[in-house]
Amino acid sequence: MADQTDQRDALRPITRVAAVLFYSGAVVLAVFGIGALFSDDFSFLGVGAGEVCLTTSEYQIPIGSDTSPVPNVVHLSSELARVCTTAPTGGAIALGLLCSLPNVVLFLGASWMVLGVSRIAGRERVFSEPVVASLRRLAWWVVIGGVVAAAIQSWAEANLVALIIPDSHSDAPRAFMTNFPWGVLFAGVGVFTVARIVRLGVRETRAG
Repeated sequence: MADQTDQRDALRPITRVAAVLFYSGAVVLAVFGIGALFSDDFSFLGVGAGEVCLTTSEYQIPIGSDTSPVPNVVHLSSELARVCTTAPTGGAIALGLLCSLPNVVLFLGASWMVLGVSRIAGRERVFSEPVVASLRRLAWWVVIGGVVAAAIQSWAEANLVALIIPDSHSDAPRAFMTNFPWGVLFAGVGVFTVARIVRLGVRETRAG
């Protein structure tokens, strides 16, 4: 019992951090989402205040000139441009949300699962089958969710740019390669590795 209490105390900081990330993210999502629906002063994930905007790669934007610049575009750097429409249709609003919302869902889901892993580890033993199963679920969520989120974001980004700028060079496959979540995949592999280590620890505990 004392060992389990010590484990719970050791895991408490992780539980608190995961809880803060999840609940604060959910509150911000709700507040700004409702604000964007009912107020012209709120902008939520690039949508709101009477416009839809996104930051995209410069290669998708047609080349203008000093005397005839491309409308609705602000060039932020040699690689990035901000594209906006001040008269968004329902389709533009939906695409604008899809450019960012999948990553928000991925983050909130991962935070919730980390919170679940820490709670299960505190309730059970750290080297236990429930912890291994929870870590594997988290790893699959991160790996599959990261790729799916990047695919949805890239598709929405290319279609929104094409909707705002009809003669754009929008290209969903190229956008997907640009947005490919290498860091998220490495994080998922790291979680799989931790799950494997915990699994080995479970076997050694049983053998001992």
